[in-house]
Amino acid sequence: MGYAMVSGAGDVVTFGLPLHTSLNVNSQGRRVVDIAVGPSGMGYWLATSAGEVLVFGDSPHHGSIAALGDGREVVAIAVLPTGLGYYMVTNDGEVHAFGTAEFHGSLELPPQSPIADILIAPDGGGYWLVGSDGGVFTFGSVPFLGSAASLELSNPIVSAAVTPTGEGYWMVTKSGAVVCFGDAPDLGWLSDVGLEGPVVSLASSRRAIGYWITTVRGEVRAFGDVLFPGTAPPGVLISPVVSMAPSALS
Repeated sequence: MGYAMVSGAGDVVTFGLPLHTSLNVNSQGRRVVDIAVGPSGMGYWLATSAGEVLVFGDSPHHGSIAALGDGREVVAIAVLPTGLGYYMVTNDGEVHAFGTAEFHGSLELPPQSPIADILIAPDGGGYWLVGSDGGVFTFGSVPFLGSAASLELSNPIVSAAVTPTGEGYWMVTKSGAVVCFGDAPDLGWLSDVGLEGPVVSLASSRRAIGYWITTVRGEVRAFGDVLFPGTAPPGVLISPVVSMAPSALS
């Protein structure tokens, strides 16, 4: 049980999980944008903005994006519960499926604001795309449970996560405000625990009702029934944190 966080340079810090050698991707002209932890907790995937997937531990490589058009970059990776496939999504809503991940579609027109995240249904039957303005787009069998696009948020949405039932989701803004839909309860904001953003990630548990919020400095706070394995000590991460992901058992 635990989670892993990654910086844009590819530095990985783990809590309750094994740490595998990471690459200094900046020295190779690459920028990491997201991390996903495998079902066993013994490996993880790193996704770069150019669509490359780097694998560590027992996480298998199912493919990378060969090329992206001008102005297009990957913003998130989401792995199937089985670990046998994953999706990557670009800032303009183009979805790429690898392994056993079933392709359910991409945005046909550019969104009003860049896509911030992709969420997979717990049963793997579809996915949600979440825009930085809080807009939600559904593909496959997942339900539309609401959107924050009409709320006139003072800060952009930077991350989102689905509840264990697949009948709700949370979004978090850059300042740490949480917006809830469906059966996702409001369990607290970053300001409730005396921390300030910028926030880079909200991740949920597959086993308990709760979520973790992570800042660009690697500070993690737990809300609800989730465990709290730890937070990054000051100075451990060389470059800003870009994402955090829990194991399936967390």
